[in-house]
Amino acid sequence: MLDKLSSVVSLTVLILSIPIAAKAQDTAYSRAEIEAAIDIGIRDRVNRIQHECSAEIGGFWNKLGEVLTAEQGAFGQWHGIRKFSITGQPPMARVADYAAGALKRYLPAPQSTDENIVQMVSDDVFTVWIRPDSDGSMITAARLADTGVEHVVIRPRGDKEGRLTSQPLTLDVAGSESAANLFGASFELQGVVATFASADVQAIAKDNDIEVILITSGGEFKCNLDDTRILRGYNPLDN
Repeated sequence: MLDKLSSVVSLTVLILSIPIAAKAQDTAYSRAEIEAAIDIGIRDRVNRIQHECSAEIGGFWNKLGEVLTAEQGAFGQWHGIRKFSITGQPPMARVADYAAGALKRYLPAPQSTDENIVQMVSDDVFTVWIRPDSDGSMITAARLADTGVEHVVIRPRGDKEGRLTSQPLTLDVAGSESAANLFGASFELQGVVATFASADVQAIAKDNDIEVILITSGGEFKCNLDDTRILRGYNPLDN
């Protein structure tokens, strides 16, 4: 009877251990790759494996209208031309950015087993951060506050017909910042974060830059993310 009970217990332990072992291997990145990404962040080289671009309104007539409604300041600076700051981060770039942030706060360098890093790696998504860029102008801030981001898509640069457009997995609000002046005027500028399947992004970046398109209440805003830097963010051992 005791032998039979021991066999049942052993079998139960074996069955329970199977999903645990499978989950431990459920990642597209090795420990060496994660540690390489952490090292890139510590060395303040995150921009080698991610890319930023400035999204402006698309279309000739839309661009013309944007300029015609803008105002030129006393020092030659134009106010009222809307744009959005876009940052594209592969998973390893997010890991590197997290490590760089820890260093800036004088915290110990994170380990590959850090809970936050494990979550980033397990998600394995391409993250696009979108931030309204007023460039310190209250006129621009006012126009951006009225320009809500409704949707975000990506596609290969030059794909004018949109045949290879990829839709986001998630689209969420990502914090906000206030623009205010000494006369009491204040505007709330809201950021957005979108995620895309890494497989879609890598398929695009293999041959082309990645065009990010923001569909807003005030028209489409576009810019391109460099394919070389994005692919580096999936292969940190090469950096």
